[in-house]
Amino acid sequence: MAEPWVKEKRSRTATFAFTEKLKVTLSSEQILQHLHALIIQDQLFNYSLNYMYKTYGRKHIDRKIPTGRDRNTLINYIINLFLNEKYQLKRWSYKALSLSSHNAQLFLQTLIINFNEYQKKLRAGFKWSDKIKFQFKQNIIKDKRGKHRNPQHNSWYKHGHLRFNLKSKTRAVEIQKNTPIQILSAHVIKVPNFGILHLHKRASEYDFSDVKVIKLKRKDDGTYQFQIVHVRPKAPANVQAKPAIGIDWNMTNNVAYHDSNDKQYQLPAEVIAKADWYEHQINKLKRKRSLTHGSTKKLDKKIQKFSAKRAQLLTEAYRHLAIEIVDPVEVVVMEKIGAKDMRKSTGKAKNRKLALLKPYEAKKVIQNRAFKQGVTVVEVDAYKTSQVEYGTESIDKHPLSQREWVSSVTGKVVNRDHNAALNILDWGLHPIHHIKVKTFAKVTATMVSSII
Repeated sequence: MAEPWVKEKRSRTATFAFTEKLKVTLSSEQILQHLHALIIQDQLFNYSLNYMYKTYGRKHIDRKIPTGRDRNTLINYIINLFLNEKYQLKRWSYKALSLSSHNAQLFLQTLIINFNEYQKKLRAGFKWSDKIKFQFKQNIIKDKRGKHRNPQHNSWYKHGHLRFNLKSKTRAVEIQKNTPIQILSAHVIKVPNFGILHLHKRASEYDFSDVKVIKLKRKDDGTYQFQIVHVRPKAPANVQAKPAIGIDWNMTNNVAYHDSNDKQYQLPAEVIAKADWYEHQINKLKRKRSLTHGSTKKLDKKIQKFSAKRAQLLTEAYRHLAIEIVDPVEVVVMEKIGAKDMRKSTGKAKNRKLALLKPYEAKKVIQNRAFKQGVTVVEVDAYKTSQVEYGTESIDKHPLSQREWVSSVTGKVVNRDHNAALNILDWGLHPIHHIKVKTFAKVTATMVSSII
């Protein structure tokens, strides 16, 4: 039985989002249309951002950005100014601009939301003393992790500012979702704005219903990707459901996870070999870049290409692990790991593990799989999970290289990873058993375990 202290995390949302990515082939006319839409999108972004800086920036900080219907009025006003000054048009024309007015409004809505966040930082910056403003510009101030906050030596009012898109970095065009996607044949679909697209895989493998966001993206290698974002409600949490497992991540001998049933989940040898090859190529290019005088754009692009391929390879491996871990169970208990918990350290062995298995990224892949399958996910504080012998309060710290030892309490052989997984499962479902709760008077059961 699960304890009543296992509660939902305060930030837990009732829904979850996931993206389906389809490789598609475009005609020459569609490629030109997409390119033109990207150009218009960049122009609209830069024009609108310039307007926002002039109207609601540092010199007009007392002005509040409109909300509700007034914000829609502002968006329409900016669009009309853009059309009049840039293209001498009285109203939006899809034929002339290759971008629908609906997409332009969504685009500006996102821009204004982001600018609103910048304005909050700007207002906070006005309260800084002259000394702090000077220290910020000189890059003296450090954040809580000891890193300098302003290596570009920007002025205080540029803290958190939005940058103009001057190098055409935009790659995706959002497509209006009012008209449903039509499946014409096994590999052919019809979408709003762009018409007929040819899929590389069968259309039956994808879900085109209940779509939240649709995008058509041009990748760096010149291919095109059709992206569909779905938003689904999470299944009701049930921590008492069976079967339940606890999983502990480690990466010793390429074992990514060890569960409470003493089962190991390994990254395939061919994946590790290919990831190593990509890493070798990346390091070779970085060494070459450090010795190069002049422009390094070509080398930068090659490094980005290999890095993206390596990340994609590992993410796909995480997905296979997630299916193997999640599908047979109803409850998964895992360690609470943040994106900043696993940083590069001085230990080469640890950095090697972190290069192959990104704990936070793998955790998110597993959780997304669990949400899709209706599996309950519980996160537990990782404090001393491998040091406390399961079923006792005995704490015995062993070197990381020592994977097994004989228990001083029971006399049995204890496997480090299996013991940690058993503690994770027990402490996740019964937080009152957590060693942190028993050791520290101010720590309560609700602090160490929560439903995600």
